[in-house]
This record gives sequence, C-alpha cells and structure tokens, in this order.
Amino acid sequence: MTGCTSRVQTQCGRGWMVTDTPGLGEAEGGEVSTEQAEKIIIDFLKSVRGQYSHIIYVKKATNRFDVIDEKIWKIFERVFIGAEECFTVLFTEGTSSWLEENWENLPSWVKNRGQQNVLITNIPPIDHRPVREKRNKAFRAEAMARLEEELCKTFEARGFKYSIPNISKMNDKDLKIESKSVLDYIMMIFNNVVRPLSVAANFAIAVGSICMFITTIM
Repeated sequence: MTGCTSRVQTQCGRGWMVTDTPGLGEAEGGEVSTEQAEKIIIDFLKSVRGQYSHIIYVKKATNRFDVIDEKIWKIFERVFIGAEECFTVLFTEGTSSWLEENWENLPSWVKNRGQQNVLITNIPPIDHRPVREKRNKAFRAEAMARLEEELCKTFEARGFKYSIPNISKMNDKDLKIESKSVLDYIMMIFNNVVRPLSVAANFAIAVGSICMFITTIM
C-alpha cells in the first residue's frame, strides 16, 4: 500500500459489515510536524468510531514476529481501549495445523487472547488466469465459510455482545484531546526504535493496515 492515501472502506455482504483500513505509505519529506501527526490520528479515530462484533489484528503466518510487532500491538490496545473483549488475532496464508504446531512459539501477547480468539485462514487471491481462478474461487468460498463459522463461534461465546471502543463515545473536543494522548503514547512506544513523528504520521501502518473492524448484521 506504499504511497496510498489512507481511506477507511466499509462493505456489507453475507450478513456482515466489514470496515477495512488500508495502510499509509511513507509521508512525503519524512518527518512531519506534531500538528500534522495529530490531525492524521484524529481523522483515523473519527473514521473507526462504532460498535463491533470483532476488531481483528491481521498478521501473515509466513512473517516472523519481531519487537515492532509487539509495539504495534501495544498501540492497537491503546487506541481501542474499551473494546478488548472483541480483539481477535487472525493469521493469513496459513493452516490450522501450522497454528497448532507453532502455538507455543507465539508471543505471549498473542497467546493471552486464548486459542478461541486466535484464528487462521488461507484465502486464495483472485487469479486472472481463468483455469486457476476457477479453482481458487472454489477454495476461496470454502475458506470464507470456515472463517465466518469461526467468527460466529467467538461472537456467540461472548453472548453476541457488541464492543464499543471508548473513542466511539467521545465528542470532537474529547477526541482531539485523545489524539494528542495517542500521539504521545506512540512516541513513547517507538522511542529509540524509529523516528516517532514519522511513525505517528503513518500510524495506519502500525494500526490501520493490520486491523479490520467487523460487525454482524445477521
């Protein structure tokens, strides 16, 4: 998504409403001012206010965890305070056997969610070659059905209770104060790792590009 403008997109289908948050590319000119960083954060917070059955942290099973992943998770938790109950970790490009074999090696902040809230899927991408796409389409439908079933199970286990992040209850004035607090937290978390303001300006990479917000409309 490098060079792409962050835009929250919402789509409905199959009994679900999915809000996806693409990542931001590097800001032009590198670092930005504190004011610019705050504006980017407040715009993002405004765009994801709502109630959700799941807030999903997405990670490729083929990618190794490192210190940045843990820091991103901490920001994830900070931004969505109040909705912790519906946090779900979703691995992509993997199988259930991979998850079972690697469970003990996963970071504690993943395992702390409990196995019922750590899911895995392997949904094939669209292939523009007709023969392969015909096969992929069938696999995609099966993978989607399995993922939906797992999401429904986790939602049912919570008594079909929706979660509302604290930011959803804030007016614009309070949200502006919150954006400053989030910015300070991001700068603290990434201190001595990368340029804090650059990360803050592009924090959809740290949060938006790895999370989806799902609510059931079934």
